[in-house]
Formats: sequence, structure tokens, C-alpha cells
Amino acid sequence: MTIDVSFEQFEDIWTDSPDVILDTNCFLEIHRKSTSDQEAILSILRGVERSVWIPAQVKEEYMKNYRHVKKTAEEKYSEVTKQIKQATVNARNSLEKQFIQYKGNNYPKINELNAFILAKLSEVDEEAANYQTVIQAEIQKNKLMLENDKTTEFLEDIEVSDRVGAPFTYRQKINIYTEGSTRYQHKIPPGYEDNSKRKNDETSLEKYGDLLIWKQTLHHAESSEKSVIFITNDAKEDWWLLDSDRKPIEPRKELLDEFGEYSENSFIMLNLSMFIQYVNQLYGYTDSRWIKLRMEQQEFALQCIELSGGWDVILDERMALTLYLIHSGDLQDYLDNPLSDVEILEYLDYDIDIESFDIDEEDSKVIIVGYFNAKIIVQISESAFSDYDIDHHNQEIIITGWINIKCAVTFEDHNYTIPRESIDLNIGGFEAVAVSRQYYEDDKETETEDHLPF
Repeated sequence: MTIDVSFEQFEDIWTDSPDVILDTNCFLEIHRKSTSDQEAILSILRGVERSVWIPAQVKEEYMKNYRHVKKTAEEKYSEVTKQIKQATVNARNSLEKQFIQYKGNNYPKINELNAFILAKLSEVDEEAANYQTVIQAEIQKNKLMLENDKTTEFLEDIEVSDRVGAPFTYRQKINIYTEGSTRYQHKIPPGYEDNSKRKNDETSLEKYGDLLIWKQTLHHAESSEKSVIFITNDAKEDWWLLDSDRKPIEPRKELLDEFGEYSENSFIMLNLSMFIQYVNQLYGYTDSRWIKLRMEQQEFALQCIELSGGWDVILDERMALTLYLIHSGDLQDYLDNPLSDVEILEYLDYDIDIESFDIDEEDSKVIIVGYFNAKIIVQISESAFSDYDIDHHNQEIIITGWINIKCAVTFEDHNYTIPRESIDLNIGGFEAVAVSRQYYEDDKETETEDHLPF
């Protein structure tokens, strides 16, 4: 289910010449996009620039955080070579250790196998080193985009146009912090989900950032006497009523009621993706088919996964995950006895972060690279003293890894379809990052022990 605001509803409020208020996370999200995606999004925002108004708190948070996001974007290409190099170094060290042992036992043709594998690893090193040369044009384009920093320039132009609000006075902030303490205690939106920010620092005030933005939005709505379209990529329950899948449906009733105390005008909330799509649908700044894909990258990737059989199918295709759990040795650090066998019982939560989303508009193809984590329940079998003395128990494991998706796209009006037969999906690079023992009623112990390797 998606946010319950139709294009017709958006079009209706747009005729009222509303103010468009963007949350901090919208600007930071633009920085995380590819060069072409940034250009497309900013061109649309530029088209409605006179409608945009920014709370002072948004500007303050953005200026504090954007350099870190920008630095990550600057390093994304060099990190590929670095990470592959590190992986091959680790593989070479591990293999050399094994081959030294094998050579000591005089295995036949072991020297030939050793030389063959090390040569292949050297080829991987060479290909990784050539990677940046092959995509030098994209690297240069990305570098120029970051140096010019069109996102920050857009925000600065908004400020020059006197469309950035005044910050609260110190006294006003103290009153809001005091109010926020009570609101968060009773889970009154927005922002109480941020109550854990720097939880070890009782003096931290960052957790009230959302509340400050909301208060500045209310004061602006009261003074401007205009309708408001509030844009945020925050999808937590302290902003939204969520459906059974924890997806946003509509603003929390408390927010609507509170807005009504300050203004009689209309108020709607959208995420950045919906706003960009609706504005583009109104004015046709760019090809609406591709802008929809660019703004719905995660949803698009999840559709490909579902069309490929779902997470439980792709994770253990050809028993890849099971074989990793049994043979990698990564689980052994969490066990008291030698690992005998692993059986995956249940697949629970999944999440995916998109690292790159490349569109070939000419051939209507998409290439996605993402980083995922998944929570699974497995039955672990340990060899306690002999092959006949096996200890079976269930454990919850968080698995991370990488996913690559290539597929075609077809369009009908503003909607796209992914042909199932066009999907080429690869998954790997598994790593068990957390393992917890699950105890049941018939177990001797009744609590869960967390076993972490750090």
C-alpha cells in the first residue's frame, strides 16, 4: 500500500498555490543519487522553486550532515577497487595457509592447483584496477556534479529568495524541548522515534530535530495563510499511520489536528518520490516513465526479487546460503562444539539498500546493485563428542550480502512492467553479522543469549 494521496487530490491542492516544505532527508537523499538522477530531480524542483519554503532547522541539519553524505558519494567508485583488492588479499592469505598444509601432506598436483588459483586471483586484481579506467567518463561526471554541488546551490538560492524561515530563539527552543519531553513520553508525533538518538548522552537535543521542523512549519502556515505540501522521506510511525507492512498510508491524525489549530488551509504529506512524479506529470519536465523508476528504486528492486520467487528462493538458490553457513566457518565462532549441519527453517525480515541504479533508456534496461540484510531462523547441529552425539538447537541469524539485478522494462502510460523472463539476478557475498540462540519451553534455559564476535 502507498501514501493515500491521488494525483487528482494533489492537482486540486496545487491550484491553491501551496507552499512546498521539504524535510532535511529529501536534500540528503538527492546527494545519494547518481549524477543523472540528481540532474533529473533538481530540474523538476527548479521548475517549482518559487513554491518551496524551507524551515531554518532543515537548513541547519543539512549544513551539518551533507558533507558526510557528499564524501560517501565521492568515494563510491574508488571503494569498489579497494574492497575487491581487500577481498582478494584475504582470499590469497587464506588459500596460502591451506596450501602450505596440503603441501606438507604431499597431496598430488597440489602445486599446480596452487599456481592456477593464485593466477586467477591476480587476474581479478588486474580487472579491479582497470575498473576506474573503464568508467572514467562517469567518474568525471560524478566528480563535477559533486564539485558544483547543485543541491546545496538550490538550497542557497531558496535562501536568497527569502524562502528560508527564521530560526527559533533560544527561549523558544527551550520551551519546545520541554514540550518535546512530554510529547515523546506519550508518543505524540512527530519525532518520538528519534528519542534513542545518542541515548547515552542525556543532554543531546538532536532528537528534537523533527519537532523543531514541525513547529516551524506550523508557524509558517499560520503566518502565510497558505496550504502546505510537506515532503519527507521519513517513513516511521511518528509521522505516518502505517499499514500492516509498515508502509505509510497517511499523516498521523495528531499532526492533522495540530495543523488545523494553526491554519484553516489544506495540508498533505508526500514522500519525495511521489512529489517529483506528480509535479512532472503536471508539467512534463522530463520523461515521466523514467523519473518514476528513478524515484522508486527500492520498490523496483523488490518487485524483481518477488518475480524471481521471493527472498527465500533467491537466498538459497542452489543451496548457496546453506552451503555458506555450513562450510564458510563463520558460524563456528558462535558455537561450543564443531558444526555438523545447518538447516534453514524460516525467513523473517529483509531489507535492501540500493548502491547503484543505472538506466539504459535506449534499450529500456535497468542494472541494480544493492546491499541487503536478512533475518533467518536455522537449526544448528553440533557434534558434541562423537558422530552419534549431536546437539540440535535453533538460532536466529542476521545475514548480509550483495545483490545484482539486470532486467528489461516495458511501459504503458505512466506504469511500468518488468518481464519476468528478462530478470538476471545474482546474490552472494554472505556474511553472518549476528547470531542469537533461541530457547524454547523444553530448553533448560529461558532467556536469549546474544553471541557477537566483537
